[in-house]
Amino acid sequence: GRNKERRNIPDEIIAGENDTLTIADMSWWELYSDSTLSKLIKKTLRNNRNMQAAEAHIKQMEELYRVSKASRWPTIGAQLFADHETNDYYGEKFSKSPEFSLKASLGWEIDLWGSLRWGKRKGAAEYLASVEAARAMQMTLIAETAIAYFELVALGWLSTRRHATPRSPAR
Repeated sequence: GRNKERRNIPDEIIAGENDTLTIADMSWWELYSDSTLSKLIKKTLRNNRNMQAAEAHIKQMEELYRVSKASRWPTIGAQLFADHETNDYYGEKFSKSPEFSLKASLGWEIDLWGSLRWGKRKGAAEYLASVEAARAMQMTLIAETAIAYFELVALGWLSTRRHATPRSPAR
C-alpha cells in the first residue's frame, strides 16, 4: 500500500462563514478585464455546439420534469359519440334514428408504493444534473478559451491592445 499524504484544509476560512460561491456562480466577464478575451469567450459560448446541445438537454429535462409532476394529479376525460342508424326493412317505412352518447371519466392513481414520489425526485435530480453539466461545460470552455488566449499573447501572436492583431514571427 501507498500512504497518501493528508492535507489539513480548513472547512471555513473565517469562523462561522461558509463561502459556497464557485467560479460557475460568478459572472465570467467580471473575471477578465480584457475586452478581446471577453468577446472571444462570448463567441465561444454562443457558437459551441456542445454548449447548445447542453442547453437543449436542460430544456428537455425541464419539460420531462413537468410531465412527471403532472402524473400526481387526477385525470379527467370525456368522450362524445354521435351516430345515426337507418332502418330500411322490407315492407316497413324507412326510418332514421340518431344515437348520442357521452362518457366521462375521472381517475387518480394512489401512490401506495411511492413510485410517483420517487419519479418526481428522479426527474428533479436529472434536471439538476443537466444544469450542473452545462455549468461545468461552460466553465471548461471559458477556461480553455482564456488559456489559449493568454498562451497566444505570451507567444507574441496577439496584442493585448483593444483589438487583437497577429504579429509576424521574427526570422
